[in-house]
Parts: sequence; structure tokens; C-alpha cells
Amino acid sequence: MKIYFINGLLKGEHIELFGKEMNIGRETDNNIVIEADGLSRYHAKLIKQPGGNWLLKDLDSTNGCRVNEELVEGERLLKKGDIIAMGDQNFRIGRAPRKERDK
Repeated sequence: MKIYFINGLLKGEHIELFGKEMNIGRETDNNIVIEADGLSRYHAKLIKQPGGNWLLKDLDSTNGCRVNEELVEGERLLKKGDIIAMGDQNFRIGRAPRKERDK
């Protein structure tokens, strides 16, 4: 599965999710490093579930995580097309934004 960046410095880019867990944050030792306002050094973790779905776990970040504009309290199972917001960064899970799909 991939994540597609909707805005910010990474707008238009995508990352293939791999392994069992991927950490997201501003620190360079995260799997996904994002320089965006409102992101904690260690903001969240994506955890692969049996069957290939991914779970989003907030790592007690200062500003939290939102999925489809709803604040995540603890963990949330993700599905294709979900839009995740962490600070000022937004990205979509598993499906390219419409303009990219239409190419």
C-alpha cells in the first residue's frame, strides 16, 4: 500500500509502505520524515495488520492525528482513500489523488 502526499513539501510524492511498522515524525530516524508545522518529533506509527491493512497509532503527539477530519484517540484501522492529517501535512492512504489517477 502507498501513501500519497496531498500538500506541503512532499506534495505530489508517494511512499510505499513496507515492513511491519513505520514511524512518522520530524526526527531523521523515523521511517517517514516529514518537516511540517504541527508534527511532533515522533508523531505516529503505522502498523501492518494481518490481511494487509494498516493501523494508525498516535504516539501521544502534541497536535494529534486526524483521519477523515476525526481526531484519532489511540489507534484507528485505515482503509483505502482515508485522508490523514498530522499537523499541516495531509496524505491519502492507498489511492492516488484524482489528478494522478487520471493520468
